[in-house]
Amino acid sequence: MLSIAAPDPLCVTALAVEGTLQKEVSRRSLVELYRASERLERRLPREISADVATWGTQVQEIEVTDIEAGLSPGLLRALHR
Repeated sequence: MLSIAAPDPLCVTALAVEGTLQKEVSRRSLVELYRASERLERRLPREISADVATWGTQVQEIEVTDIEAGLSPGLLRALHR
């Protein structure tokens, strides 16, 4: 008989939050993210909770506090000129 371990609900929820945030960040410019952060903080917990409800978890709050932009060394040099 084949036995498959059930996914860890906390891990599944963390991955869902991370994936959803990455998707939202990649769709917007930094200015748009700044302007939309409050709306995202209200909307995303509902959406993610619907996705992870199967595992008995719920996201109550998401706070966007820091967004890091991975810039190439050449672009960073150009920005500092």
